[in-house]
Amino acid sequence: MATVYVTHHKFPTNPQYFVINLHKAAGFVPEDNPNFRPSFALGERFWKLFIYTSGLDSSGESVGPLVADVIGTETTVKEFVDARLAELCGLIDWSQQGQFSPEVDSAAPVVVEQFPRVSQTGVPITSPVVLRVQDIIPGNGVDASTVSLTIDGFDVSPSVAGNKYDYTFTFSPKPIFDS
Repeated sequence: MATVYVTHHKFPTNPQYFVINLHKAAGFVPEDNPNFRPSFALGERFWKLFIYTSGLDSSGESVGPLVADVIGTETTVKEFVDARLAELCGLIDWSQQGQFSPEVDSAAPVVVEQFPRVSQTGVPITSPVVLRVQDIIPGNGVDASTVSLTIDGFDVSPSVAGNKYDYTFTFSPKPIFDS
């Protein structure tokens, strides 16, 4: 059993409680197995998943619970749980969970890490340039497609990793070869 709190970026003081129960189970119906006699007493093994939440929908009714059977690996189960949590969060009316009102995104995103540092000397020309930008909740996040990076007056195209609340932009200069 796992318990987690999920917070909506517009209602950070109003987290919703989720309980996830996951059990390995086997079906009651024996499966035919031509390689062995007699047949196995149990069917195929699968994961039995239960997700409960404290969240309410727009009419004040409880959201969930979700009950599902999942066949697959741990990765398959994790992806399934992540998708179902997102679905349940989409059903919750975050504005109707008590005396909470949406908070306004009043702060700009900030650079929390940078390499090389400002005025750093002795940095090889082939070193990557890395910027980590965060937009702290109740921020709306950063739209990576609107970010531009200029190095020494030249526009460059960085690689992007992360999510809209915590992006890392990396530009790696092309190697210089002596002729």
